[in-house]
Amino acid sequence: MESSESPVNGPFDNLDANVIIRSSDGSDFRVFKEILAIASPVFKQMFALPCENAAQQASDDTVAGIPVIHVSEEGQTIKMLLSLFYPVPPQTFTKLEEVRAVLEVARKYEMEVVKMRVESALMSFAQAEPLQVFALARTYMSEEVVQRAARCTLQWAIEPTSVAMPEELRLLSLPAFWALMQYHHKCIKAATRAIETKWFSPAVPKSVKGHTAFPREWVWNRCDDSTCQNLWSDYMECVGRELSKRPLGSIAQTPAMLEPALRKAGNCEYCRPEAFQQLTEYSKRLADAVDEATSKIRLELDE
Repeated sequence: MESSESPVNGPFDNLDANVIIRSSDGSDFRVFKEILAIASPVFKQMFALPCENAAQQASDDTVAGIPVIHVSEEGQTIKMLLSLFYPVPPQTFTKLEEVRAVLEVARKYEMEVVKMRVESALMSFAQAEPLQVFALARTYMSEEVVQRAARCTLQWAIEPTSVAMPEELRLLSLPAFWALMQYHHKCIKAATRAIETKWFSPAVPKSVKGHTAFPREWVWNRCDDSTCQNLWSDYMECVGRELSKRPLGSIAQTPAMLEPALRKAGNCEYCRPEAFQQLTEYSKRLADAVDEATSKIRLELDE
């Protein structure tokens, strides 16, 4: 049946195209069967059918003799999908929901190349929406991406919250969510052990096996003022408390951790000249030790 042409989405408006994809909201995308077949085994199989039957697999419509394939996705999703493997400027993902929609279509049409190219877009949302990104990675992506996404969730403190459950978490099975909880627990234990090592004692010796130690004691340990002597222990207590919720090395370098110690040191004439530099160096080494310890922990999925 000859169909009237719907609005065409540039840059997918080539008049030489030999197939039209029509979205659920009525947008047409003029594309080439050959490119679709390379990207998708599903389309390749469809186009391999006898010519008189191929179009009928998806639709009886044609536009100027070109078969029209009707799909259930909206035009914006199809445009983003096509831009990931077509020789056109790539689309920018502005919401995680857009990434999820494209990944679902990629799974539907078995487009592995799309999953590979959308990986960076997915992970770009990990800082703001770590749990949601993990759920999508577990559902659609490779084991390597799942491990990276699990590590990003360490910034999330596992505790009761009044925030509504993210819709993406419905994609996770109970065993997968349990595995994530176990991963967090192991990372917290590893982070705690890392800051309890002798290297992080108040007085650092000149030689510590496996570490490059500073050639002198820290300034707050040399000071006679008891307030400054407690500076280190107070700082470590605060860091340890926060690491028990979020086992990330960067915790040790946050202003919330450093500023109270620096204020104390700033009130001391003896500590003031060296405190900022030394505490900055110390916190960096502490952060590295925590991240090194947790990097050895892997998410263990049985399913």
